[in-house]
Amino acid sequence: MKARNIATAARSITALKGISSDQKKFGLLRRANCYVFEEISLSAFEALGYSVIRGDRYSGDGGIDGKVVIKGKTVLIQAKKYKSYISAKHVLEFSNICRKHKAKGIFIHTGKTGSKSWKSTGHNVDIVSGKRMLKLLCGKAYKPQWKKKHWAIRMIWGLVILPFKLIFFTRK
Repeated sequence: MKARNIATAARSITALKGISSDQKKFGLLRRANCYVFEEISLSAFEALGYSVIRGDRYSGDGGIDGKVVIKGKTVLIQAKKYKSYISAKHVLEFSNICRKHKAKGIFIHTGKTGSKSWKSTGHNVDIVSGKRMLKLLCGKAYKPQWKKKHWAIRMIWGLVILPFKLIFFTRK
């Protein structure tokens, strides 16, 4: 079954590249079997030259659909098909799985991403959807966009707020 889904994924990627309309590309992806969509996502990374580690099974995979090695680090993949907004709960669960494995993650989906979902990513999950997902699946480059830890806030705290507190609040 896995080999058949990988072969179907390869045909789907070829078909995606031949479609000019983003709307029709989304239609093709939303009609695909959910396991085939997982394989499309993993195959897209393979086509870009990344090492891919596929899971042994589709269900009972612990929330990890596959792994990709990016810059020498193993990154967990979760691929989901949605017709509407993605569930912030699913993103949070995946973020927690990544945290448990001490790894970054990529949450690829066909739906819409609401603000609650963006807030659920923590600093360890990159949500790939919309045009960015289509570019990835059609063989364009992938650039991780994990949230940066708020270095600017820490810098402002260290340079401005902390000295201010020391000057004005340590006087007796």
